Amino acid sequence: MPYRSLLRVAGVGFFPLGFLARLPYASAALATLVLLQSSTHSYAFAGLASAAQSVATAVGGPAVGALADRHGHRRVGTLAVLANIAAWTALLAASHGGRAAMLGAAALVGLTQPQVGPLVRVRWSRLVREPRLLSAALSYEAAADELSFVAGPALVGALTAVSAHAPAVTAVLLLAAATLPFALRHADTGPAR
Repeated sequence: MPYRSLLRVAGVGFFPLGFLARLPYASAALATLVLLQSSTHSYAFAGLASAAQSVATAVGGPAVGALADRHGHRRVGTLAVLANIAAWTALLAASHGGRAAMLGAAALVGLTQPQVGPLVRVRWSRLVREPRLLSAALSYEAAADELSFVAGPALVGALTAVSAHAPAVTAVLLLAAATLPFALRHADTGPAR
C-alpha cells in the first residue's frame, strides 16, 4: 500500500525517468575504461583514468550537494547535468588526443557528475512527512540505486559490442534525455531549510 501512495505523491513519470537519470552515473567508470582502453590500447592507463574519475566523483559529490543545498537542487542539478555533458563531450574528443587530456577530461566527468540519488532522497524527505511512507520511499530509492548499478555496467557491456565509443555517447544521450528533464521537473527549486 505505501508504494501505491508514492505514485500519488511523486507522479508516475517520476519513477522511469528517475531510474534512467541514474544510469550515466552508474556506468561512468566502466564507460571511461572501455573508451580509453580502446584509444590507448592500455588497460593500465584506462584504469588510471577511470580511478581518477572515481576520485573526482568522491570530491565533487559533496560539493554538488552543498551547492544544491545553498542554491536549490533544480538550479545546481541542471548546471551539473550541463557541465557533465560538456565533460563527456571533452572526454570523447580527448580520446583521439594525448593521455594528459584524456586523464583531465576523465577527472572532469567525475567532478561534474550529477548526484541524482542523494538529491532525490532529499526530495523525498521534503515531499513525505508520514514515517511509514518516507520509509517506503527511501526503500524504493535504495532498490533503484542498486538496480542502476547492475543495469549501468550491463548496458555498457551491451553497447561495447557496437563500438567502444557507444557507452560514452549513450551516457551523453541519457544525460540530455533523462537526467536533465528529471532535474528540471523533479528537483526542489529553493535552498534547503
